[in-house]
Amino acid sequence: MRGGASRSTDDGQYLGAMPADLPTESGSLRPSARPRRLRQQPWTVIASVPVVLILAAGGYWISSSPTQPLPKVPIQSPAAATASWFRALNACNVPLINAHLSPSKRGSWTCIDPFTHVHCVSESQTPTKASVYCTFDPQNDPRVGNTGDTFWSVYLEHSDSGRWLVTDWGQP
Repeated sequence: MRGGASRSTDDGQYLGAMPADLPTESGSLRPSARPRRLRQQPWTVIASVPVVLILAAGGYWISSSPTQPLPKVPIQSPAAATASWFRALNACNVPLINAHLSPSKRGSWTCIDPFTHVHCVSESQTPTKASVYCTFDPQNDPRVGNTGDTFWSVYLEHSDSGRWLVTDWGQP
């Protein structure tokens, strides 16, 4: 007999267990000794992968719902607010990205390659508007049109809450 099955005589008398039928050190039977209905089929593992992916995607969309309250962002200078926005972009933290944006710019986001060596300085500022010039290593993410960008100008408005919110960005 193959597969480690127990052997018996023609009259049904038990001759003893094959080594594969003996319990392991943990006390469980080896897979070949388990009843067939308890063995895991490869298709059950393969079929469960899409279910896990769907649940994970659903959790992401729920966590980034537009009706979800936005995280609190500290009151800071336009350059510091812009640097904080870049950190949120790099972390692909959609609620935090939206918390840095003016209400008209909030929405869904595509995670892109991270910005590296970001350095932001104030270009101009009035009581209600500001622009910040940020440099970074070449950003090559054609999914969103960034092909070799090394700087962005970021435009902000001063909100009623005292926070600077991003209204636009990109190459001037």
